[in-house]
Amino acid sequence: MLDQAQMDFGSTLERMLGGADTPHAIRAWARGEHAPGRAVWGRLADAGVTGLAVPEAYEGVGPLPVELSVAYIAAGRHAVPGPLAETAATAVLLTALAEGGTARTVQVAEEWLPRIADGRALVTLAAADGGPYALDADAADAVFAVAGEELWLAPGHGPVQPSFDPARRLARPLPGGQLLARGPAVSAAAARAADWAAFATAALSLGTGLALLERTAAYARQRTQFGRPIGSFQAVKHRLADALIALEFARPLLYGAAVALASGPACGTLASGPGDDAHRPGHRGDPLACGPVGDTHPSGSGDDAHTPGPAGSPPTAAGPAGDAHAYGPTSSPHASGPMPGAHVYGPRGGADASGATGDALASGPAGSPPTAAGPAGGTHAYGPTSGAHGYGPAGDVRAAVAAAKVAAGEAAYTAARAALHLHGALGYTDEYDLSLWIRKARALRSAWGSPAVCRARVLAP
Repeated sequence: MLDQAQMDFGSTLERMLGGADTPHAIRAWARGEHAPGRAVWGRLADAGVTGLAVPEAYEGVGPLPVELSVAYIAAGRHAVPGPLAETAATAVLLTALAEGGTARTVQVAEEWLPRIADGRALVTLAAADGGPYALDADAADAVFAVAGEELWLAPGHGPVQPSFDPARRLARPLPGGQLLARGPAVSAAAARAADWAAFATAALSLGTGLALLERTAAYARQRTQFGRPIGSFQAVKHRLADALIALEFARPLLYGAAVALASGPACGTLASGPGDDAHRPGHRGDPLACGPVGDTHPSGSGDDAHTPGPAGSPPTAAGPAGDAHAYGPTSSPHASGPMPGAHVYGPRGGADASGATGDALASGPAGSPPTAAGPAGGTHAYGPTSGAHGYGPAGDVRAAVAAAKVAAGEAAYTAARAALHLHGALGYTDEYDLSLWIRKARALRSAWGSPAVCRARVLAP
């Protein structure tokens, strides 16, 4: 439960963003014009949002994951453009490396964290769990890139790639640049940062879904058919109710993940010992690489474009191939979370290439469900007492974040499908603001952890 101060914080951000004309900022951002979006970013910084993941020692106010979730829900409701999740993840990464690190990593933290906290620096991150792309590298003041056990400050970025959400601009960091840190601690810190990125993305997804539901419910009360508002029809009520239930069941999972992060080492010191080098990044196309690359479009394997591994190795059942999100009559026992099976409507593991938000995930062998094997099967320990999938003995933090991510992402996707269905062709129209939220819901669903990867983490022993 949020306390009064946290609820007031959310209400303040809602009022502030409500007057910021974010649709104009989103469309300008999609064209590569960043001034309106940077103005919105400045408002968030003035409200303290950019300092929520930065410790007080570096002029921030955090780390405060609960407050961050409140702020990012508001940002999602208004579809604020920019690398919000990546900024929080970068703050966590630099903080983790500075804790018990070298003089060099402390210097890097002292240089960048205060600038992140007060909004002077808009930064982005490309990490092993996030794929080869950095979100909004063309707008960022700094692009941090993790390559194996090395952290680099990239000298620039390559061409901007098209995305399913035009406001999510993706580019590969250029190789080389300034080497900031090297060693096993980089991998461990990057894995921790990826959990925060997934958590922040879940909050953005929840806010996006809430906005879609509110707009669609309002439209259903206004549009008439056969002399009656369409919202009075039982079939329409059921679609909206399904979306509402999914969103409301995702909310406590998100706040639960926030509490788990607040009590985990992401808010304390980075554990050291044999477990620190247990994060062994796989090949470049590791199925865990579900960050900004997860919404590349139309390149790769669709808008969930996980880069294939060596020699174009196919995705495994733990990655996109195991995503049991087909849309037909048969539900899957692997659609875990608050609504088991509620988002699987067809033969298990089939590729959903249909619908306006066409999920182009490739189907796995015989629709194989996600398993605990592979990258999610135990390569992300954080210290000698860590479990295979998180910070504690049972991997509670990582599992809690994964549960929140899959629930919020699927809930927003459900709201997007309902919005598109009930608005009809109007929902496709670029000039209609609703399309901005529909596209974002689909992209966020795969960013920093696809549904299959998150379910594998939740179900892992």
